[in-house]
Amino acid sequence: MNWGKKILLIYVAFVLLVLVMVYFSMNQKVELVAPDYYAQELAFQNKIDASRNNANEGLSWNIVQTTNSVAIIFPDSVLAQSMKGSVLFFRASDADYDVKETIKLDAGGQQSIQLSKFIKGAYIVKIDWTIEGKNYFEQRNFFLY
Repeated sequence: MNWGKKILLIYVAFVLLVLVMVYFSMNQKVELVAPDYYAQELAFQNKIDASRNNANEGLSWNIVQTTNSVAIIFPDSVLAQSMKGSVLFFRASDADYDVKETIKLDAGGQQSIQLSKFIKGAYIVKIDWTIEGKNYFEQRNFFLY
C-alpha cells in the first residue's frame, strides 16, 4: 500500500468518526432548568423578597423521609393561618422526575407525599407559600435514599 492510499484511508476514518460523533451529539437530550426560564428570571426579585420574609419571620419547615412517604412539617404558628402554596421537588439531572404538589397540610401541620412518586437521588426542594397575602419561599437540598 503506497502513502497516497494510507492518507486517503486516514482521511476517510476521520470523516466517519466526525459523522458518528455528530450523530450521537444530535440525539442527546438537552434541557433548560425550566421551559419558561426567562419569564422566571424576570420574576426573580419576588423570590428574593419571599425568601427575606421567610428569614425575618422564621417560618422554617423540616423534611423527613419515612418508610413509604416524604413528610414536610411546618411550624405550629402556620396552622392557625390560612396557607396556600406549592412544593417542587426539582431533579436537576432529569426534569421528567420532578414532583410538584399543592400544599395541603393535615391537622398536625404535615404534608405527606407518597414515596412511589420519586426515584432515589438528589433533589432541590422549593416551597412557595402565601399566608394572608404575604409570600414566602425557601429551598433546600434533599437526598432521597
